[in-house]
Amino acid sequence: MIKPFRLIPLMLLATYTLATSDIVVTATRTQTSKTDSLSATTVITAKDIQESGAADLTELLKHTPGVIVSSSGSQGSSTSIFLRGMPANKITVLIDGVPAGSATLGTMALNHIPLATIERIEIVRGPVSSLYGANAMAGVIQVFTNKSFNNDKTYSGTIGTTVGNYDTIELRIGSQYHSERINISGNISATHTAGYNSTTQKTGTNSDRDGYNELLASLASSATINSKTKINLAFFQTQNTVEFDSRDFYTGTDIAGGSYTENTIQSGSGEIIFKLNDAVEFNSKIGFYSEESDTTSTTDSLIVTDRLYGHFKSDVEIDDHNILTTGVDLTNEDVSRSSTNYQIEKRGNIGFFSQIQSNQGQFEAIASMRYDDNEAYGDFTTGSIAIGFGDIEQAKLILSYGTAFRAPTVNELYWPNSDPYYHGNPDLKPEKSRNYELTLKGQTELIDWSYTIFRTEITDMIETAYNSDTGISLPENIDKAEISGMETVLGAYLYGFDVNLTSTALQAIDTKTDKHVNGTADITENLSISRSFADVTVKSDFLYDSGRYVDNDNSTLDSYLIVGLELNYHPKESINIGFRVNNVTDKEYFTNRSGTSFMYRNPGRNYKLSLDYSF
Repeated sequence: MIKPFRLIPLMLLATYTLATSDIVVTATRTQTSKTDSLSATTVITAKDIQESGAADLTELLKHTPGVIVSSSGSQGSSTSIFLRGMPANKITVLIDGVPAGSATLGTMALNHIPLATIERIEIVRGPVSSLYGANAMAGVIQVFTNKSFNNDKTYSGTIGTTVGNYDTIELRIGSQYHSERINISGNISATHTAGYNSTTQKTGTNSDRDGYNELLASLASSATINSKTKINLAFFQTQNTVEFDSRDFYTGTDIAGGSYTENTIQSGSGEIIFKLNDAVEFNSKIGFYSEESDTTSTTDSLIVTDRLYGHFKSDVEIDDHNILTTGVDLTNEDVSRSSTNYQIEKRGNIGFFSQIQSNQGQFEAIASMRYDDNEAYGDFTTGSIAIGFGDIEQAKLILSYGTAFRAPTVNELYWPNSDPYYHGNPDLKPEKSRNYELTLKGQTELIDWSYTIFRTEITDMIETAYNSDTGISLPENIDKAEISGMETVLGAYLYGFDVNLTSTALQAIDTKTDKHVNGTADITENLSISRSFADVTVKSDFLYDSGRYVDNDNSTLDSYLIVGLELNYHPKESINIGFRVNNVTDKEYFTNRSGTSFMYRNPGRNYKLSLDYSF
């Protein structure tokens, strides 16, 4: 049994330095110095992604503060993500500013966004509904697709490949054109893995390997019209096929033949930035998101979300210390192409938001408010305020309070009454939350640290209730939860070593049952140590999990410590050779199970070799 906080003594020597860029936009919807930000924010850059050796986005995110991931098996399989003890339906996901994810499930399959198309990721922890509306209760994860350009060359490109265990191979190609006014970039990639058996079941077809195939194409461009106007365009499409083990829900018997899901995700946006003068800037964007999941199994199904999005935003520098942001965004969701005949298939939302930022040196403050009006569940108002005192080079104290909400999903609202076991409930209200937070942080040339205490109270939580008289289950606003946590982000550059550590301790309690929320863990910790020698960088990382709560009796899975080793070699500036060993000790560990019948596997010791060349 691994003792909780066994890595804590190292906190006195370590800091979290994964984020190398100092400018963030997600926390305030404006460009803000990460050092000055009053929100808990993590940035993952393209370099971090390339050198991580991660197979997908969820594998990358599980090394960031406050994030835990529960996998249902081999690459591409259904994966749940928690942020500060709250599940994926309480996290807003954006792709280039456009809301992403299924309207029917209320979640985004993050592991289906290929890493090859990602330039940067920003993770904001804490409520941000006062800027982004529904579902930003735990925070926001924004993915920025590839748009960087080599300003030294008119034409440039990259080509790379990765091979590894489970017959895994990935090929990726990118190209760029740069001129004084126009920039264009494109990327394509293909991934295949035969996978491994996703479950501990040994019967029937469930002992086979569960494979994954993926194709990606993306395109981005920017055009500088004049000194005041710029246009940005972005598009990507990914298609994948995921094999999975399955059982008949009613008989419990194995399904003969293969079960698989074919997924297609598309996202695109167009943006115009107009700078009226040095103090006033306008931003307008239109975009779309489309997600199709076509499943062949015991019962075939097609689940489709089509989303249209648009916003208009203005930023006004009132003076050297104050910025006023106002805006409106509109969203329309359509699930009519799904195989399920929902009672209502479309819903629209309009949201108005405003924010004031004030930086007076030793004193900073941000306040924001948003009003949403939704065709499905009515109107909702949220707000937040954060105040910072002190000098970041010594210690800065931040106090914040915010409200947020989660919207009922289409499944919860409008599942057809023809189903003999489950009905939707069009009278559902949004879940709502209040969050209190205290942060103390500091930064010097060699040391960067922060310590945060937070508490979130959630009411009107949606839970499925069974009516014994009718035999029908119905979602209702009948639950509550309280989440209290401590988050530590510490580290330093010491004697040539980069030492990075994060630790999250939390209690997520369902106050109706007085039990821990399923899927959460009391303690999660990440430690990485790296050192560069001329053209070689060597890194080791450690991921500790105290064990997940998995049922109503608060049974827990075993704790585990997973070790990774990584080497990156740059014989030339244009060449990177990476080698990574995951799960060095070949630890058998589990993050998810199906009832009491079987467990979902995670990969044992596995290897990856990658080669990237830029020209």
